[in-house]
Amino acid sequence: MYKALPSSHSNLKRRGQTLAEFALTLPLLLLLIFGVVEFGRIFQAWVTIENSAREAIRYTTTGQYDKERYDVNALLPCTGDPLERGSRTQMIFDTDRPSDFVEVWYKDIDLATSNYVISGDSIFATWYDGIQCDPAKPEHLEWREDILRLVSIYEVARRGAAGLALERSQQNGTQQAIFNMMTSLWAEPMPRATQRGYFNVMVCSSRVFLDSESYSYIDDINDDPPDFTTRFVTVFDEYSLPVGLPTPYAPPYCLLNETSDEYKTREVDLGGGDIAVPDTDTGLNHNMGNRWMDPGGPGDAVTVFITFNHPLITPLGLAEYLTIRSYRSGVNEAFRASKAITAPSSNPPTQAGELSTQPPTYTPVPTSTDVPTSTAVPTSTPVPTDTPEPFTCDKIKVGAVEFYGERMYITIVNDNVQDTFLEQIVLAWRKPTTYVNMRLLTLVMARTTAETGEASEAVWVGPKREDIDSATFVGTELDDWNFADKTIPGYGLATTTIQAVFQLGPNPLTQEFNIGDFAGTRFRVHNPVAPGSPCLATIEEVVPEPTTPPPGPSFTPSVTFTPDCASSRVRVEFVDFWTLGVIQLRVTSERTVSSPLLGFNIVWPPWTSFPRVSGPNILSLARVKVGGSNPNSTSTVTVWNGPDYNPSTLHTEPAGFISGYQFPPNSVTNLWIDFDGYGNRLDDAIQFAPWMLHGTRFDIGCNTPGGSGGSGGGGLQGVIDLSVPTPPPPTGTPRPSNTPGPTNTPTPTRPTSTPSLTFTPGPTKTFTLTATVTPFVIPTITPIPTRDGGNGSG
Repeated sequence: MYKALPSSHSNLKRRGQTLAEFALTLPLLLLLIFGVVEFGRIFQAWVTIENSAREAIRYTTTGQYDKERYDVNALLPCTGDPLERGSRTQMIFDTDRPSDFVEVWYKDIDLATSNYVISGDSIFATWYDGIQCDPAKPEHLEWREDILRLVSIYEVARRGAAGLALERSQQNGTQQAIFNMMTSLWAEPMPRATQRGYFNVMVCSSRVFLDSESYSYIDDINDDPPDFTTRFVTVFDEYSLPVGLPTPYAPPYCLLNETSDEYKTREVDLGGGDIAVPDTDTGLNHNMGNRWMDPGGPGDAVTVFITFNHPLITPLGLAEYLTIRSYRSGVNEAFRASKAITAPSSNPPTQAGELSTQPPTYTPVPTSTDVPTSTAVPTSTPVPTDTPEPFTCDKIKVGAVEFYGERMYITIVNDNVQDTFLEQIVLAWRKPTTYVNMRLLTLVMARTTAETGEASEAVWVGPKREDIDSATFVGTELDDWNFADKTIPGYGLATTTIQAVFQLGPNPLTQEFNIGDFAGTRFRVHNPVAPGSPCLATIEEVVPEPTTPPPGPSFTPSVTFTPDCASSRVRVEFVDFWTLGVIQLRVTSERTVSSPLLGFNIVWPPWTSFPRVSGPNILSLARVKVGGSNPNSTSTVTVWNGPDYNPSTLHTEPAGFISGYQFPPNSVTNLWIDFDGYGNRLDDAIQFAPWMLHGTRFDIGCNTPGGSGGSGGGGLQGVIDLSVPTPPPPTGTPRPSNTPGPTNTPTPTRPTSTPSLTFTPGPTKTFTLTATVTPFVIPTITPIPTRDGGNGSG
C-alpha cells in the first residue's frame, strides 16, 4: 500500500518564526552596533581634540611661528605709507544685525570687480585700531609677527587633530587667507560653523592696552563691573560678562575690550539708542565689543579654544554632526628677551676612545680620597642607585622663591626618586594699601628639563584680588585645575616651578614685597606611601637672623674658613647635564638672611683627559649663571664671563666676575656652569663625568658683621665644597692602560705609600702632582714607606 511522504508544513512554520524573531531583534542589534561604532568615534574625536588643544597652547607660549612658510615682510609688509593703509570703511559682516559694524581699512577699490584691495599696512591698521604701521618701530614688527603666530597656531592645532575628518585647511600661505581669518570673526555664526568637519581655533590673551590713555569697554557700560583692565576679555560662558552687556556672539570667544576718549569724539547719537560713527580717517577704530583674537606677548596669559563639528556616519538620525570643544590656558614665555647663548661648535671628534685609554693625569683626582678609595668607595657609592630610599615627606619642600617683574616663582623641591603630584595649592599674600587694585592674574605650573626645555600649563586663570585655594574652585576654575598636569617629577628629572602672575601691583614686586609677605602659602603634595597623609610644603615668615658674630676666634674666617654659613646651612650639589654644554648645580641655603656669592674655583680636567676632544681650543668654560629654572630664563643672572680654556677656573680669571648676587634666605637656587665647544650633553659628547668636578669650591658670604679684630665690613665667609659623586678608585678602567709591562709586578705594595704624597695638599693642588704619580716604573719610590710620619712635606 502506498504511503504519502510526511508534510513539510511544520518546517515551514519554524522557518517563518525564525525570520520573524530576527526581524524583531534586528533593529535593536543594529542600534547596538551603530551605537558602539558611533560612541567609539566620538570618544576618539574628543581625545584627539584634547590633544590638539594641548599642542596648540604649548606652541603658543613659545612665541614661535613658521617663518619659512609665512614671511612677515612678504605677507604683511610695513611701508609706513598712508596710501598703503588706505581709508577706513564701516563693514557689516552679519546681515541679521545691520547695526553691528566693524571698521576695516582698505588700500583701494578695484573698480572692475568692486572688491576692496588690501595691503600689509591696511591689515595692520584694521587689527590694531587704525595705527599707521611704522617700519622703524620694533613693536610694530612684533605685532605683525603676532598675526602670523595666529596662523601657525591654527596649523599646529590641525596637526594635533590628525586622524579626524577635518575640513580643508583655511590657510594657504597667502595674504587673502590671513585677511579671511580676521573677517570671519565678525559674523555670527562664523562661516562654515554649521557644516560637518568644521574646525576652528580661537586664541585670546591678557595683553595690556596699546594706548596708555585707554580704558575698559566693559567697565564703561556697567555701573558695577568686574575688574577687566586688559585689551581683551576671554569669554568662557554667559556668566563671564556683566549682566546686561549686549553681545551678539555665542561663547566661548575673545572680546576686544580697549576703548578711549578718541572713540567718543567720533560717535554720533542717531536717537533711539543707535550710535553711528562717521567715515573719517582720524581717531582710532571703533571696534570695541567685537570678537577678536590675539596670541599675547611675553608674560601674557593666553587661552586657546578648539571647536570641531564631528561628523556622525551611522544612520541613527540623531544629527549630522556633534560639536566638540576643548580649551587650554598657559602663560607665554619670555620669547622676545635676549638670550646669552653661544652657538655650539661643529668640530667633530677626530678620534674615538674609551676611558681605559685616558692619560695618566686622571690618577691624581682619586688620590684626594686617600685610603678609603681602596675598598670603601666601591661598596658605598652604588647603594643609593641600586636600592632607592622610600618616599618621605621630608624631601618635599618649598625651594627658591624669586621675583621678576610682576611674577613670583616658587620652586617645589622633590628629592624623592619617585614622582608625585600636587593635590592642593593655597596662595596667600599681604594686601598692600598702596595698591588696592592688585590682583592675581593666573597660576602656572612649569617643569623644566634638559632635553625638552620648559613646559608650562595654567592651573588657574583669574583675575582675583583675594587669596587662592584650589579646594574651593568651581566651574571653569575647577576645570582648569582638573585638566592641568600637576606632576612633580622626582630628583634630577625636572625642576618644578609655580609661577604666580600679578597685575596692577608694584613692578617689580620687590618694591613692596618680600618672601615673608607670602607667609601662609602652602602646597599639599600627594604621598604615594600613605595617601591619607599628604605632604605639606609651606612658605613661612622669614625671621631675621641674628647679626652677632659667633663666639671664639671666628673673626678670621678668611684664613680658617670655618664660618657659620659655610658649614651645614649652605650646600652646593651636582644635579644634571644639559644640552649646549651646560651643567646644572644646586645651591641650598637654610639661612634666614641672604648670602652673597663672593667667588669660586671650578675644577675641571684638561682637554687631554677627554678622548673625544680633538684640540686645546675646543672645550672652554664660557660663563657661570645663577638663578632661574633654566640657563636662558629671564631671571637667570650671569655672574662670570669667560672664556677659559685652561682649567681650573678662578672667578678672578679672566677678570670676568660680576659681584653682587645674593642667594635668598631659605632657598634652593640653580647654578649653571656653561661650557662651549659642544652642542649636546657633555656626558654624551665627551664622557664628562660628575666626579670630574671634584674639588670645585664656592666662596659664599654670611652678610653678618665682622669681628673686632678684623678690618670690618665684609663679615664672615667661607669656602663650600661642591658635592659630587666620588671619583672612581684606581682599580677601575684606567688601570689596564697604566701597566706598561710585567716588570712592574712589585708595585702592588705602593698603594700603602702613595697617600703620603697626596693627602695633605688637598684637591686644589692635585694637578701639580701629575708628573710624580704617572711613572709607575721608577723603582726608587719603594723606600718612601720608611719615612716617619708621611706628612707629605717633602
